[in-house]
Amino acid sequence: TKKRRRRRKEREDGDKPKKRRGKRCSDLLSQAQHHVARARRVEDEERALQEKQERERETLKLKQMEEEKERARQKELQAQQQEQARQQFILKTQNLLHFQKEVSPPPKQSKRKRPAGDDEIISEEDNENRTTEGVPKTKKKRRSRTSRGDETKKRRRR
Repeated sequence: TKKRRRRRKEREDGDKPKKRRGKRCSDLLSQAQHHVARARRVEDEERALQEKQERERETLKLKQMEEEKERARQKELQAQQQEQARQQFILKTQNLLHFQKEVSPPPKQSKRKRPAGDDEIISEEDNENRTTEGVPKTKKKRRSRTSRGDETKKRRRR
């Protein structure tokens, strides 16, 4: 029954289903054109964004390279300055040492008079080691503390 009604309408309308189909097709075509245009616009935006990001990366790389060169140049300049300071310090110390050598007076001779008959030099150590007869004294050896401590421990144990 439904099929029959539909067929009757189709016969009566005749061209209407064809018009409907045509209208649907034109709607679909306009939608497709709209989708294609939107897809192209999105693709162009993405491409432009990628190009912009690539340019930013390149400028950042260049900036970093320039900063690295500047740091290297500063480091080299600092090393040169340090080397100059070292050389100046060396020259100053050499000049100072040379100046001190020139200025220092000759060593003073002792004010003590020598005995008339002695040609040998007598120092205080020699005087301490000699007796009145001219024979050197021998010093007594002292016991070390460790040896004394050991003896006292042995005595305590007994």
